[in-house]
Amino acid sequence: MIGIILAGGNDLGFWPLSSKARPKPFIELGRGKTLLQNTIDRILSILSPEEIVVLTGIKYREITENITRPLGIRALYEPMERNTAACTILAALWVDHKFGDTTIICLPVDHYIEHMETFKHACLTSIHAAIDMDGIGMIGIHTRFPSTRYGYIKAGDEIATGVKRVDAFVEKPNITDASVYAEKKEYMWNSGVFACKVGLILEEASRLLPDVYNPLKGLFPLASDQDYIAALSRVYPDLPSISIDKGILERAKCPMYVVPCPSEWTDIKDIDTLDSVLPKDSKDNHVPPRSMVVEGKDVTILGDDTPVITIGLSDVIVAHSDKGVLVMKKGKSVHIEKVVGEAVKKGWI
Repeated sequence: MIGIILAGGNDLGFWPLSSKARPKPFIELGRGKTLLQNTIDRILSILSPEEIVVLTGIKYREITENITRPLGIRALYEPMERNTAACTILAALWVDHKFGDTTIICLPVDHYIEHMETFKHACLTSIHAAIDMDGIGMIGIHTRFPSTRYGYIKAGDEIATGVKRVDAFVEKPNITDASVYAEKKEYMWNSGVFACKVGLILEEASRLLPDVYNPLKGLFPLASDQDYIAALSRVYPDLPSISIDKGILERAKCPMYVVPCPSEWTDIKDIDTLDSVLPKDSKDNHVPPRSMVVEGKDVTILGDDTPVITIGLSDVIVAHSDKGVLVMKKGKSVHIEKVVGEAVKKGWI
């Protein structure tokens, strides 16, 4: 059994907390640990360190290995991002080369999970479903509100305790459809976590995404790490950028199962969703030790140890680093990537 942690993610949407040198997986959650460290903690509840591999960009090698090496966890690197299909197939080929046709569980790094034991049980159930019923076991999250930001899984009949057949996948819906799905128990958010035999996912990859699978399949007999990186750098730029969901999971012919999970789950997509999981005081403020909020409520201050003081402000996020300062009304983080992109073009960032 091998756990694969997918630690990709862009940096503009989390500016100025993130940067090209320290993207989203390496952002602290205000609780002393990064998104990557939290994901490692989750998978360590069911697997040993030698059964875990982190996949991330080669330019993050040093910062990644500062986390993984002391724990005895391996890391695998891609020369550039090509979305989750390419990196998942790359990791699956590596697992197949190292361990043969074992079972894998893939976890995105950008999740916040409130109830660890509930999530652990869902992971184990999905693993057993994948093994016992020779298919792909996914984790679906009970919807808490209508959302247009998540894909949905429509569950069918229960075929084993805690396991349902997948009837359909639904792309990110409009708000009208999302409101309908939120009222129906058979619809769940797609968490992006799935388990299966490595041979099964590679078989589906060779059939559905040959333009990703074929260039990667011969890399791992290479003798050295240097040879592997050089070969990967030659083929990776030409790989199509497509998600594992759209490329394989939503089109697979193999049996698909979903394990409903009631855990409080948040996909950390931007600074607003990061804010939603941070600890708050009695006035709904999140304030670091050397900062102050005066005559204000629902204020979140994020950043390093630089003192920040707000006076008379409410419903705002102040994020700061050596890259710059962001002051934003809560709920407006959808605009960050575009605005920061404009600042990059002007040469300010």
